Amino acid sequence: MLKVLVSGKNPKSVSLVNKKIQNYKTLKLSKKPEVVISLGGDGTYLYNERKYPKIPKILVRDSSICKLCSIYDLNNINLVLKKLNQKKFTLKECIKLEGRYKNKKLLAVNDIVIRNKNQYEAIRFNVKINNKDLNSKFIGDGIIVSTVFGSTGYFNSITKTTFTKGIGLAFNNILARTYEILKEDDVIDLILLKGQALVSADNNKKLISLKENSKIRIKKSKEKAFIVLLW
Repeated sequence: MLKVLVSGKNPKSVSLVNKKIQNYKTLKLSKKPEVVISLGGDGTYLYNERKYPKIPKILVRDSSICKLCSIYDLNNINLVLKKLNQKKFTLKECIKLEGRYKNKKLLAVNDIVIRNKNQYEAIRFNVKINNKDLNSKFIGDGIIVSTVFGSTGYFNSITKTTFTKGIGLAFNNILARTYEILKEDDVIDLILLKGQALVSADNNKKLISLKENSKIRIKKSKEKAFIVLLW
């Protein structure tokens, strides 16, 4: 018996899938699931990853925006449920990023963004990779630190590229540099020299505020995300 939970923004869609699940003998609706069906778009998945961490998720489109979604949507949901019922799936492991400032921590499966709090002024900052200066001083809007999974999002909109391994470091509105592809285990420190900045992770409304001389560390988290791949 595979315990399943359906989570999405549209109650009608969730109710529809819940009813269909009851037609499969080895699938059971549960509030303590082994698999979460993320029904919606990119934002729905990111929300579900925060709400149900470490639990494998299958992304089913029920939104006009879902770059992360597979080919599955409500039109072929029966095929999704059939494959889950037959255990015809594997799990893809994805890294998460951890941003830590003092006793505050944010986790991201897509990206961590540090940018100027006041849009009318740039921030000045230093970036260190494994305790080595990348540059003595940057002036711009900030940085984006992205996973491979998130490289098709904000990272791509700035760099016009994606990557298949490591961690991406993109510079927002900085002429001297556009991006760096780092090793997965590299540790990134940003030291804010002048101005104020905000730190966000994915679409989490929880933010971290940085003042001058603050330092935030971003690195690979011990926690993983798992995506269900049907076959």
